[in-house]
Amino acid sequence: MFPTLFHFAGIRVATYGVLVAAGYLAGILWLHSHRDDMGMGEDEFWNVIYALFFGAIAGGKILYWIVEWRAFVSGELHPIRDFRYGFVFFGGFLGSVLAGILVRRRGASPFWRPADYFGVALPMGHSIGRLGCLAAGCCIGRPTCPGACASPLRTAWSRTPCAACRFIPRSSTRARPTRSSPGAYGRSSSG
Repeated sequence: MFPTLFHFAGIRVATYGVLVAAGYLAGILWLHSHRDDMGMGEDEFWNVIYALFFGAIAGGKILYWIVEWRAFVSGELHPIRDFRYGFVFFGGFLGSVLAGILVRRRGASPFWRPADYFGVALPMGHSIGRLGCLAAGCCIGRPTCPGACASPLRTAWSRTPCAACRFIPRSSTRARPTRSSPGAYGRSSSG
């Protein structure tokens, strides 16, 4: 896939991180353009955004620690050293919902009216962030048909074609990480 976007001054900039940040930014910009419709002032809006952001980070990380507790107990992972790795979407979602409820309870405006707008911004930002997962090759899914992209992280299950491809010769189910196979019926023009 494409895990590193570029190197700058000896620092590796991950495609995943850039796309997740772009997802957050797209959602925030869209929400900011509808701030008046939500009935929120500028300060109240940014208070909610910061609370949701930190709630998502905390919730995503806490659920990751719960899911991967064996790796932490064995010493394979360290909560501080490996903080930038491993966040669980549903933990982030729950963390941000809890943070949003707590912040909105302190305010005078209702929770549900802005929640409708956040319900649009969430999938918008999440879809951009998922492109980062694809680029990193961490969420590779299941074997697929010709013409799809594939992760170079090949495992035993990824060498087995999917049910829809069982009648296609194995040599034609090869997929390339950075481009689709251009030929019809799974035949590739480049071998």
